[in-house]
Amino acid sequence: MKIIEDKFLSNIFEYSCYNLVVEVGDIFVPSITFILNTILLSNDREKKFIYTTIGKDTSIHTYSLLSLGFEVITENIVYRINRVNSHLYYTALKDVQSGSCEDLLIVGHSYQDEVDVLEIAFTSFIYDRFHADKNIDIIKANSIKGHWVANCLNGERGDSLFVSRRNGKVVGFLIALKKLVDDKIVGVIDLIATNFNYRGQGVGKELINTFLYNYVYQCDYVIVGTQSKNIVSRSLYLSKGFCESELTYSMHLHL
Repeated sequence: MKIIEDKFLSNIFEYSCYNLVVEVGDIFVPSITFILNTILLSNDREKKFIYTTIGKDTSIHTYSLLSLGFEVITENIVYRINRVNSHLYYTALKDVQSGSCEDLLIVGHSYQDEVDVLEIAFTSFIYDRFHADKNIDIIKANSIKGHWVANCLNGERGDSLFVSRRNGKVVGFLIALKKLVDDKIVGVIDLIATNFNYRGQGVGKELINTFLYNYVYQCDYVIVGTQSKNIVSRSLYLSKGFCESELTYSMHLHL
């Protein structure tokens, strides 16, 4: 078990934020009690925020965290594709060839593109753990997503920023990246959103098709995560060939 300061969140919240990483075999209650006491003693007048992700099957850890004041904020589902089948691949290829999506990190972007993407980021999320946490102000919750996308536009996060347009306007985006997990190359949909006014028009499908076409054959597998309450996203991922692979809880503690 270890605690890592999250500098990205700390800068936005303007007080210390930490990620509690729980590993298999941890001696749980004594370890986390020691960690929490250490954090509290570091600056007892400063607010603090600690978060962790716990597998749904590790109930003993969940109960221990609840007893220490953590709250379950969201139930999360990770979806996975090991290898895309030929039908889905050629569907993706057909969509990509139509020219409906592009990667702003490759082709470049205008000031208006930045405005459109950031507006979507600031206004399109409601189910994520930050918006679901009643102790986090909605302005800060929106700001997290905005800064997330800004870091991508600045080249600090993500390998691709795919966008979908309608009449030249960016109406949806998908941030993708690759990471190494147990010697496997994993393609990740890091963040995806569609302008509220353009939902139900196939924007999400276009973005996921573009991601699959560009990533699935470069990676050992690809993944995306969402919340169990986000029924629309879950249906979309299943329709594109993703399968459920992991269930987790996001848990928060505010000190």
